[in-house]
Amino acid sequence: EKRPAPVSSSCKVQGGMCKRARRIDKAVSMRLFVGSLPLVIDATNIEHTLGGGVDLLHWICDKNTGLWYGSVFLQMTYAREAKRVVEQAHTASGIKIGNRKLRINFAPYSEADAW
Repeated sequence: EKRPAPVSSSCKVQGGMCKRARRIDKAVSMRLFVGSLPLVIDATNIEHTLGGGVDLLHWICDKNTGLWYGSVFLQMTYAREAKRVVEQAHTASGIKIGNRKLRINFAPYSEADAW
């Protein structure tokens, strides 16, 4: 039997904790997940949009087709830059490319990951 998840006051989802509330407590790291990118974009445009400081970029591709679907992992040069980008992305205006509001969250490095 499943137990109900705790309800967050900042969450708009009824009966459980929303995804955004679960991500707030993630540890600050230099590695970020960036989603909802336009399908036609290059690394220079991403770095310019985030205000520079991008050290490494990893394009996430579909396992079956090998096609890129609009998400990347990136590593920032400094943790303070990563924190600034995530905080800016979680404001009301967020970070946008064109009309798309980007989804940006911390993605702590795990030992199993190899770039």
